Amino acid sequence: MSDKLKNFVLFEFEIDKGVEVVPSTWISKDKRSCKFPSPIPKRFSNIQSDPCFLPDKDWLNYDILYVGTYDTYDKAIKKLKKYVKNKPIDSSENETARRRRRNVSRGDTNSGPAADLLSPDIDLHPEGNETVDGCPSTEGQIGEAPQVQVIQLEPDPRIDSILVEFRKFQEESLRNQHLLLERVADLEKLVIKLTRLTGANCSNITKINWKAKTLEELEQIEEILKNPSFYNQEVSLLSKNNGNTLAQDVYAMLSSMIGNDLRSKIRYTAKSNKIPFADRLSAQLIRDAVKTGNSHPSVKDTEINQKIGCWFRMKITSNNADVTSNTETSSGETTSGSAETDTDNVDSNVDGSSSLAQ
Repeated sequence: MSDKLKNFVLFEFEIDKGVEVVPSTWISKDKRSCKFPSPIPKRFSNIQSDPCFLPDKDWLNYDILYVGTYDTYDKAIKKLKKYVKNKPIDSSENETARRRRRNVSRGDTNSGPAADLLSPDIDLHPEGNETVDGCPSTEGQIGEAPQVQVIQLEPDPRIDSILVEFRKFQEESLRNQHLLLERVADLEKLVIKLTRLTGANCSNITKINWKAKTLEELEQIEEILKNPSFYNQEVSLLSKNNGNTLAQDVYAMLSSMIGNDLRSKIRYTAKSNKIPFADRLSAQLIRDAVKTGNSHPSVKDTEINQKIGCWFRMKITSNNADVTSNTETSSGETTSGSAETDTDNVDSNVDGSSSLAQ
């Protein structure tokens, strides 16, 4: 007999003479013992017909009587049936018939090794003249035989159902988590993009709320104009009003910057004990805006200052801006009333003239 085992092995259990076919990987090297599950699980035939299936660590080890080894499971089963059918009864073994440990036609959950529940002398399937504890099994003695209850625990189908539902829930949760992470990443990218765009365009967003109606508002605007970015922005915006005469451009800028209530309290200089405008950033803003435009590139500051002073000296009416009789000039000198009149044409409605595009 060759020592090398093929894919499957046919053997007898020493404990109860049951016959089985299992993969050769379950058999010990000396062919005297076998690893076998107890209790036998469901669909056990699928397990024992797989030549690559290895025994679990918690399986029991049983003494066996080696019968033969075969290449295929079907061939081994045929040999098993023939072996069970043709094997003669050995009287030296208490006349116990050698048979299949598990009924081939039954399911895999109705049988298993009896080593856990029965003594070696008790057979689960007495047939014919088989004996129990060395006594002949006759009809008269059946009622007197000891009753042995075989208990086999089956898996609770409710637990299996709960496990299946839990696995489905777990898979769905993981999928949703993955989708949520993707959406959060997309949102983060969008926020970063918008932040960069806002930063790039922040120079185009003004913080100045023209017109200044009170001295307090004008002082707040002066603080904002100290920022070069906002100052240059306002210069660019005011220079767009250029395109008419110098007086009209200056008046339009001032009308968009100063409210009438505050205008009546301001003069270009401090000679008349009113609020001076000459040294403010707002005045410099007008000068730079006029010279930045295309209409008056070579105009002098003194000419612009004169128009600024003239605008503040004008009489404020509901529809027209008239020149007052104030003799204060842009330089603070006193002259006749005729000297105050601007030679340039002044719009009929200074307060309603062109305003800034904020």
